[in-house]
Amino acid sequence: GLRAPINKMLEKSERFEPYPNIDELAEKAGQILSLCNTMGEGWLLTAEMCDLIETGTPNIVCAQPFACLPNHVVGKAVIKRLRQMHPESNIVAVDYDPGASEVNQLNRIKLMISVAKENYKNGVNGEFKLENADDPVTNDATMPYTGRDKFGLDSVVREGGHSCSSHRVSALEATGANLGDLGRTAPDHGKDYGSIRLSEEQMAAIERAKKKAGVK
Repeated sequence: GLRAPINKMLEKSERFEPYPNIDELAEKAGQILSLCNTMGEGWLLTAEMCDLIETGTPNIVCAQPFACLPNHVVGKAVIKRLRQMHPESNIVAVDYDPGASEVNQLNRIKLMISVAKENYKNGVNGEFKLENADDPVTNDATMPYTGRDKFGLDSVVREGGHSCSSHRVSALEATGANLGDLGRTAPDHGKDYGSIRLSEEQMAAIERAKKKAGVK
């Protein structure tokens, strides 16, 4: 087929690898889900993620149309199992839809890149992981859920946190919210309670993206 000449060239390369055999891919996918999953991309999507991780590419963006049921089954639904099998994997699922927030999508991708950089610095066995109990997919996610918490605050950019601005922390306290429960930073001693701390550069990039998208 069309891949035959491409594979011949890739086999001679020192940097790239040829496409895997379809039977090999099926065997990899069969460890995670049934090969009867044939709707949409079917088990091939899962198999390709397995192959990427096993060949040294653990950082994966799984882009999908919003409300695509087959992709939720063979994409999002298998992420937890992939992380169990390959702790070094760093996977984020990003939904694309005309009504989806571009800022939300960019935040997830930027955070995935941040985790990839930390993993690279710490090594595969560094066990760097960001956890967020609000994640609806895995509850133990390398990428945090980008929704709002029970107080209506953005859990990714630590809205209300000390690193964002101290007056937001004061506003939270005025509502009677417990900063420790929120994973926020207490203004008097600057300690973190399980929250994600973004650098000033990351915060500035997010603000620029919000401004460009017209989001306040």
